[in-house]
Amino acid sequence: MTTATLEPIDTQASTPTPAGDAHTGAAHHPALRFITCGSVDDGKSTLIGRLLVDSRAVLQDQLAGVTQAGAADLARLTDGLAAEREQGITIDVAWRYFATPERKFIIGDAPGHEQYTRNMVTAASQADAAIVLVDATKLDWRAGAPVLLPQTRRHSLLVHLLRVQSLVFAVNKLDAVDEPALAFARIRAALEGFAAQAGIEVAAIVPISALQGHNVAAPSAGWCGYQGPALLQLLERLPRTAPDVALPPALPVQWVEKFSDAAHTHQGRRVFWGRVACGTFTAGQQVQVFPGGQRAVVAQVFDHVRHPCGVAAGASAGVVLDREVDVSRGDWQPHRAPSPAAPRSPAPPRRSANPAPRPGAPRRTRRPGPWPAPPAPRPPGPNP
Repeated sequence: MTTATLEPIDTQASTPTPAGDAHTGAAHHPALRFITCGSVDDGKSTLIGRLLVDSRAVLQDQLAGVTQAGAADLARLTDGLAAEREQGITIDVAWRYFATPERKFIIGDAPGHEQYTRNMVTAASQADAAIVLVDATKLDWRAGAPVLLPQTRRHSLLVHLLRVQSLVFAVNKLDAVDEPALAFARIRAALEGFAAQAGIEVAAIVPISALQGHNVAAPSAGWCGYQGPALLQLLERLPRTAPDVALPPALPVQWVEKFSDAAHTHQGRRVFWGRVACGTFTAGQQVQVFPGGQRAVVAQVFDHVRHPCGVAAGASAGVVLDREVDVSRGDWQPHRAPSPAAPRSPAPPRRSANPAPRPGAPRRTRRPGPWPAPPAPRPPGPNP
């Protein structure tokens, strides 16, 4: 069975554009999906709010809604749940969109509490880059190389485990320490030592102040002894994770659609939609549903605008099978090549119930054993 290998389909033209975005040049560059992670109260939500405000992705009424006593609480721009607004913490992952003249971004605010680590893993599993924030006010940098917080180490290791392509350490709240240059130098040394020990490749270590905006959208020359680009300029240069088009195709089902009536019997009457995880889906491929194990053949493949064509990894696709198969949301449809029939080995000879004796072996005879005695007759007695 022959399958065609197609180039990845560019779907960035359909990426949602944030309100108030007037940057048209960013539509020609691939969008970067990244997350912010780290320990509790390291300034993750404040950093996202600063990026949204500086990129002009926030409307005036939204900014007025989080302003109190003349100061804007930038962290509240990403709080979508009522419990998050009441407690002032991040529980679920909040996705936001913004753009610059160079690129579009999809940013996820991951929680920092240990009990919500599973939500952080969910966000990191689909990210191209990760920004791990480090709070300079929580580390004892005056005595030498500080000891990193457990959540900082845990999130960094999880990002590395999930094979996120780029990792950036952002040392935050340096505007609240006495000697920001010395603090940044010692914290950077601790981060470099931890990364070298864990085998983590770090893209950059940047000193920032999410509250004041230092080195976030525009560089602050010479601040903390740092002469590199700002955080947003680094994000514009980070590479996007390349789709795995060389691997066998696989599709996690996210939505099941019934598109025809019961008169269609030549193929299945449902479309299984999802984003192709790897490979390229084309008509004629044999797939197997997991965890059910049913096998079927792909009858049709639709792209995100319902055009019948092959769909490569990273793009959304709708798959129609040649027959009705029990598939629900959350199942996987990986490609399975038909395995050749293995030659059957000859069956071993059956052993006889009375095998012939070996030469020279004494002949065994069955001796009649004692049979059990019959039961004694009951003595005669009066009938009841």
